[in-house]
Amino acid sequence: MSRGLDAVRYLPEYMAQLREIKELYNALQDEFDLMYACKDHAMGECFVMTCEDFGMEKYERLLSLVPEYGDSREDRRFRILAALNGDTPYTFERVLQKLIVLCGEGNVTMEYAKDIYTLRVMIKLEAKRQFSTVLKMLRRMLPCNISLKCSLAYNTHRILSGFTHGELAAYTQKQLKEEVIV
Repeated sequence: MSRGLDAVRYLPEYMAQLREIKELYNALQDEFDLMYACKDHAMGECFVMTCEDFGMEKYERLLSLVPEYGDSREDRRFRILAALNGDTPYTFERVLQKLIVLCGEGNVTMEYAKDIYTLRVMIKLEAKRQFSTVLKMLRRMLPCNISLKCSLAYNTHRILSGFTHGELAAYTQKQLKEEVIV
């Protein structure tokens, strides 16, 4: 797979016309391609959104994170982003923005009851795997005088009423409550 780098064009014209030099550089083309592929891979490992196992291991070691059993690459990436993004916000709108970035648009709701200093966060089942990470991040970010009530938005009768009894019969009671039903 050639990257399109034609090394011969970097030679002086009188050398580029020599058949031996052309053959030499054509023989080296695979090495050039491999070199650029390795460089691209190494650059990708430097950024959270493009890193793979090696880069994630480095970030996890740096941030003292331990991957949980069964974590996918996206779960690990989410945990790294949450740790890097966990600085103290100054407004509740900023907290909500961070939660939306981490959990996805429409997967989180937040209410702040300022009279009783309580923050209620509800995470939809679509973002269930991020729940423990979000909870840790919120506990780290919020001031000590604010009580946190974080929960999952389990399926309710209203959500399940759109399905027939026959469709729901394929699920257990626990699945009906805790899994995303499509």
